[in-house]
Amino acid sequence: MNRPSKRLTRRDFLKKSGAAAAALGTAQFVRVPYTHAAPPIKIGVTAELTGALADFGFWNARSARAAIQRINEAGGIAGREVALIVEDTESKPPSGVRKTRKLIQRDGVDFIFGSHHSGICLACNPILQELQTVGFPNGAATSITGAKGNPWVFRMVQSVLHEVFSASAWALENLGKRWTLVGVDFAFGQDQVNQWAERVEHLGGKALDKIMVPVGTDNVLPYLSRINQRETEVLFHAFFSASAAAFIKQAGNIGLLEKFTFIGTYDSVEGLDPAPFEGSYFYTPFPQRLSQAPEDLRPYDATLRRAIGVDEDGVDLRRSRPSGHAHNVLGWELMHLIKNAVEKTGYKSKKDSRDIIEFLQGHETVAGPQYPHGGKLIRAQDHQAFLDFYIQKVVNGKYELVGQAPREKGMYPPQGDLRV
Repeated sequence: MNRPSKRLTRRDFLKKSGAAAAALGTAQFVRVPYTHAAPPIKIGVTAELTGALADFGFWNARSARAAIQRINEAGGIAGREVALIVEDTESKPPSGVRKTRKLIQRDGVDFIFGSHHSGICLACNPILQELQTVGFPNGAATSITGAKGNPWVFRMVQSVLHEVFSASAWALENLGKRWTLVGVDFAFGQDQVNQWAERVEHLGGKALDKIMVPVGTDNVLPYLSRINQRETEVLFHAFFSASAAAFIKQAGNIGLLEKFTFIGTYDSVEGLDPAPFEGSYFYTPFPQRLSQAPEDLRPYDATLRRAIGVDEDGVDLRRSRPSGHAHNVLGWELMHLIKNAVEKTGYKSKKDSRDIIEFLQGHETVAGPQYPHGGKLIRAQDHQAFLDFYIQKVVNGKYELVGQAPREKGMYPPQGDLRV
């Protein structure tokens, strides 16, 4: 998306700089000397920089770097410089496991966060416990902070079950009662399809069929042909990136877009042009467009967008392509969460990690420059964060806000007790 250039006068520059400083807090722009006797705080990132989930990892790393720049310009964390070490998981569990061990054992990171690949997160959870490193996975599979969680794992992004509890009542009331559910056949898709099917039945609807599509399938028509077109009212889908684009294109080619109401997770369209999904609904932890964000959060969200190079419609200004703005915030918020935890507990080294865990259990963040998409509550029992949710519809090629659910709506029963 090209924009006409505009000459920036000195007066304009001072105005813009002043406004940005006010939004972020003036301390963000004051360089403070580091305490040179202390080593840097090392934060490792396992990001999908290549492979099927590359768009997610790209934004994880970019937003984390933007936050660290601000933090270091203000004197770092407790007077210590912050160093970020990013490793590419290649969107593959074996690579994610190898890179996680490398970051902890060779690079000596204090904290680790990253992967959106649920399979990688589940494989790495035991490593975090084994090597006693506090980690923040971004995968959505419920079991990450449930049956397969442990005290060293905290998730600041929503789980699938959080999404389902947040959006399901609205969806059944407004879209229809008879559902067919289609998803990609690995941890993320399986969890989405199974949890939604169970919730639809619980709320008095009917899950007609669950159709799983093998990873890497180019031709989804044989799977779409299984849909009971006579009875289906709502077609739920859980794909991502290229597989989501292929799904919607082929569904359109055989006329399904006119037959059913489509709804899916925002993960399916993060980083994609929404136009091919015209008329579809998506539930998301934050609106894509600045104008659709809650009024009280817009100044903070605008600040984040400037810092990471995203415009009011969520378009990446550096690459002229859509970004997944609901995910863009994760690196930013996690860096500030770590900063808050370290400074409040007096953390010096990994010997103090238990103090970090105890601080985070039950911790609530507050909307502001550090948490621009709103406050979150980290439930003590399962280390799962809860946040507000939104329903968007693609109208004339753009997202329009049509529904909202407070975080309390999404608070499903804890799936385990991870408290120390």
